[in-house]
Amino acid sequence: MKEVKLYFDFKIPFAFLAKDPAFELPRRFEPCVGWIPFTPRLEGKGERSICSQYKARCSYLDARRWANRRGGFPIKGPLEIDRPGEVATLIDEPGSGGAAFLDYLEGTGAADFAAR
Repeated sequence: MKEVKLYFDFKIPFAFLAKDPAFELPRRFEPCVGWIPFTPRLEGKGERSICSQYKARCSYLDARRWANRRGGFPIKGPLEIDRPGEVATLIDEPGSGGAAFLDYLEGTGAADFAAR
């Protein structure tokens, strides 16, 4: 079985939209999907040019439009990954395992991320 490496940044709205089709890959084509965390160096608010700020705002609008085409679900603004409690709360919203996320983070999660 061949591995498809999927570099994924969980903070970017389009990556969030891409996750469902990516989960379908093994069922449709039988590859082994290797989820690899990717953390781009993004400029913070006040560090971007006016043009970059405009592009970021339009990107969120586009992501919301695509989400609405797929039945509508919330696309929220940038998420601070360094606030595990907030991340766990968002994971719990659709009924998933926020507590399991925190357990993983406190266990081998940081080492697994660093190893990628």
